[in-house]
Amino acid sequence: MNDDKAKRLRLTTRNEAIEVLKSYLPTLYMCVRDGVEVGLELLQGSPVLHTPRSQASVIHDCMVEFAKARLAGAEGVTWTEDCGFLLLEFEGGVRVRFKKLGDDRKPRNVPTGQQTAIMEQLWLFPDMANDATLLVAGYQLDPSGTAIADILITCQCGSRVEWWFPIPDPGEAMVRAIPEPERIPGPPTVRARKPEKKTGTP
Repeated sequence: MNDDKAKRLRLTTRNEAIEVLKSYLPTLYMCVRDGVEVGLELLQGSPVLHTPRSQASVIHDCMVEFAKARLAGAEGVTWTEDCGFLLLEFEGGVRVRFKKLGDDRKPRNVPTGQQTAIMEQLWLFPDMANDATLLVAGYQLDPSGTAIADILITCQCGSRVEWWFPIPDPGEAMVRAIPEPERIPGPPTVRARKPEKKTGTP
């Protein structure tokens, strides 16, 4: 990798990514959800016993096909597969790919030179017009491996997930805000009542 291609991309903050992606999140959610569900359905009808890796590959292909149909050509979205996988760029601010996520919210990758560079947020592709952060729209399966546990946007840099947030289900809440980290509510405030003044004579 040449030095001019190896510089680190700008690391977008969680709030910046939410601002860029907010109008696209329902579609991203549906691309992931439908890709996983169709992929699992295809695998259930297969006579071949699939490994977790081949299962993830089938689901990935399904997610990509839904993303091409629903997002390719949409206003504010550009995309390429020149890097060997689908990479969507939103508003020139962030780039997103689709992956299966582990319990640690990290994508499952074969550690090639390209994947290592992506995890390190390094400038990798000659056609990149800017230094937009590489994010993942990913899914976690439940312990049975047959249903979705969560759908997330994650940002990894090196071995660490810098930040993440769940993509709200558009079918459950149309205007639900992306939740902040949980806060423990304090005890309710109880105000003492003033004693009533008595009037008149006994």
